[in-house]
Formats: sequence, C-alpha cells, structure tokens
Amino acid sequence: VESKRSNIAQGRALLDRRNMMMLSRDLHTTPVNRIMMGPMMGPWMEQHAQQQQQPVAEVEPIMLSTEREIYQHIGKYETAFCVPWSLNTVDEWWTYHPEWEVYLEKDDSYCFRLIPSEEKRLFFRNLHQHQFPTDQKTHCQNVLSHPTTNSGWGADLDWYGSGLRDGMATNRPFQLLANNPWHYAAPSQAGKHNEGQPNMRAVCPAKDLTCYFLPLSHCPKVKINKKSKNNASQVTYSRNDIVGPGRWYYDWIVRQRSWLRRQVYDLTKKQLPNIKTPCTVIHARRGDTILAKGQRSYHSIAEYLNSADGRRGVERNILLLTDDANAIQEAKTEFPSPQYNWMYVDRPRYEGNAGGWENHLPSNDAAQEVIAMLTELQLAQRCTSLIRGHSTFADVLEGYIRSAAADDEDVAVYHLLDKGGTDNQATLNISAFYSKTQ
Repeated sequence: VESKRSNIAQGRALLDRRNMMMLSRDLHTTPVNRIMMGPMMGPWMEQHAQQQQQPVAEVEPIMLSTEREIYQHIGKYETAFCVPWSLNTVDEWWTYHPEWEVYLEKDDSYCFRLIPSEEKRLFFRNLHQHQFPTDQKTHCQNVLSHPTTNSGWGADLDWYGSGLRDGMATNRPFQLLANNPWHYAAPSQAGKHNEGQPNMRAVCPAKDLTCYFLPLSHCPKVKINKKSKNNASQVTYSRNDIVGPGRWYYDWIVRQRSWLRRQVYDLTKKQLPNIKTPCTVIHARRGDTILAKGQRSYHSIAEYLNSADGRRGVERNILLLTDDANAIQEAKTEFPSPQYNWMYVDRPRYEGNAGGWENHLPSNDAAQEVIAMLTELQLAQRCTSLIRGHSTFADVLEGYIRSAAADDEDVAVYHLLDKGGTDNQATLNISAFYSKTQ
C-alpha cells in the first residue's frame, strides 16, 4: 500500500511539473491570450500567473558540458546556463530554441538566458515556427527568396529583414537562394575582390550568410530560375528599425555561430584596454559614397564634431569608426591629444575611394573584415552618444548603442546633414589631403 501511495504521489508530482511547464509556456504569450485563458483559470492558476509576471532574481548560471545536459536543464528550469567554447553542437541546439540568447561571454565559456522581453521572446518563437514549419512538404513548396544584394553590411541585412517581413505577411517562409554567393562570405565568387589580387577563398562551402550566423530556415535553398526571380520581385525593400520590434528581424538574423562569437570575443578583449569611457562614437562613412554621382559627399572630421557642438553627450574620448584610413590621420592631426582621445580598431582600410564601388574588403580576408566590424559594434556599446550621417550601417550602430544603454533617453544621437549633389566627387580632397601615400 505504501509503495502504491508513493508511486501515486510521484506520478502526481510529475504531472504537476508537466502542468507547470505547460502553463509557464502558455503564459509566455501575448496579453490577448492571457485574457482568453482568464475565465477558465481557477484561483490557483490566477495566483500562479501573477507570480510568473514578477521579476526573477538573478541566479548564478550553471555550467553544462554536453548537449544532453542542456536539454535536461531547459526541460526542468528556465534559469541561465553556460557552455564551454569547445562544445560544437550548441549552434544546432540554439537554432531550434530561439527563445534563448547569449548574454555573457568569458574566457572559457559563454552563457545563455531566456530573452528577458516576453514580447521579443514570442516574436522569435513565432518567426522560428514560420521559418521552420513542421510540415516541410507543404509549407516549403512556395518559399519567398531574394538575390544577395552584395552592397554593404546594413543594406544587405535590410534586404534579408525585408524578406522575412514579407514572408511573414504572405505566410511564406523566406530562404536564401542557392549558388548565390555573398561578398562577405565568398567575395571572389561574388565579384567583389581587389583587382590584381589572388582570389579569396570562401569562408565556408555555403558561401552565404550561414557561414557566420544560424540558418534562416530548414526549407531547401531556392535554385535560381524564372520562378525564383519572380519571387524576388515580390520582396519590398524597407530599412530595419533602429530599436523595437522592427529591429528584431536583424537581431534574429545575426545570431552568431560559436566560432565567430569566439573570434569577436577575443578581438574585443584585446581592444578593450584602449577604450576609455565615457565616450562618443563618430561614424565617418566615406569609401565609395562619392562614386555615385549626386549621392553622398565626404565630410571632414570637423563637420562631424560641429554637428554636435555645444550639445549634450560629446565626450573627449571618441571611438572613430570609418572605412577611410585618411580619416584617422585627419582626426589625430587636426584635433590632437589632449583635446580629444581618438580610439579606433587598428585594421586595414582603404584610403578614400581606392577600394572602388562596393568593395569593403581591404584586407582580402572576408572573415577578418566581419570579425573586425562586429568587434567595433561591441566596443561602441560602451559609449552613450553617436555622431552619424546617412548610412544603413549607422542605423545598425545606433541600434547597438541604444540597446546597451540602461535608458534609451540617456543616448545622444547627432545627425550630420549628408548632402550630395553633382559635385560630390570634389569632396574626395577632404580625404586625399591626409594621405600618407602622397
């Protein structure tokens, strides 16, 4: 009898735990769903729902060593956990568990937690279910696709975000095209390499976004044909929002694979001793901007500083993000220490427009360019003000800075009026004057 009672008690406890997990899952829904559940909930459920909405105290993350331990942990708890960098199966696990995010990185490990925002957590879950349909045979027959633009970081990812957004609106999964190389993953095959230089090897066999980030979908990649071109025409370009739900498409796309995350972590750690706070970020976009007649012009470092002259938030420590090596020389020459402390990542850069149109790989190493760029975005999060012009990358940059701030109102952003004009190519002299090669 005692044995039976014990078994019954254990069975009830197991059932209670399962019910609690199901209820916890259901409570991680929209307010509308909560309202729909309300009339059916007894006093105990209502009390439990109120408890679920209370903030959870921070708990020291547990260290897990295998993928099996991860599944066992998340099956019982919703608390943070860490995994060693060497665990190479985490990317696959994370692909199918989009409610989790990396929030902490250490020398020996990196750590996951449930996305704190319930709204964002639900957004990621819904987007995942749309992109990874259970009925692949039916839902993967009419995917939406778009050719890789091979323009710039911000513009490329805006197109991918537009595809996801339009796919959600039309109930069609969005997927990359097959045999359509991305210049940040396979520059030579994409026709984006330095003239006279040997071909650059692809970062991975896929030659696309998935070399760096988690897969967008498990639907087969679309082969380029007449139908795929027709699908491409149905994608309407729109820039991702800087913050809020409109930016979450970008956040979902750029969930870094573990090998990339480790490289960015190592370079960021190496650069951190040079970063002094409080700081301001200046994004001085030059490069190929003047090669399109009537588009953007080059602007002097003085113009960037003057755009925020006398206003709140411009610090002595300035992190300079630029694609022009001459801009760094200009900043140090015209505004030397101790007036300003210029900080920047020491990496290859073209002088002025020497790279040509939409060639953003001066190092001839696509992976290193991406690692350096993501490192700069990490470092920028330590600053609380930004001086920027018209640029999709600047939109991404502003989003990183705002998302890292304790309060969005604490971030000061100053926009340089980016005027183009028929004579915009004449502004090349702003850069050329400080060239070391002349």
